[in-house]
Amino acid sequence: MNNGAKIYSFKKTKDNVNLCYETGTSLLYKYCHYGHCSIVQILPINSANNNLRNKTGVSPLYIAGQNGHNSTV
Repeated sequence: MNNGAKIYSFKKTKDNVNLCYETGTSLLYKYCHYGHCSIVQILPINSANNNLRNKTGVSPLYIAGQNGHNSTV
């Protein structure tokens, strides 16, 4: 999953759940991208912002749909 982008550590606090990689992608975006439904369901409960977009303007829900992860959406 690490494509050379700087990764921030994830701690179980509401402050850190929206931290992003250097590319602007959040944890929610990454898990939507790869179709990890169980984690995607938990992150918004912990205040993950599903409206955060990466630097190219793509949202987590959009990338999930584009990759065929309909159960994630």
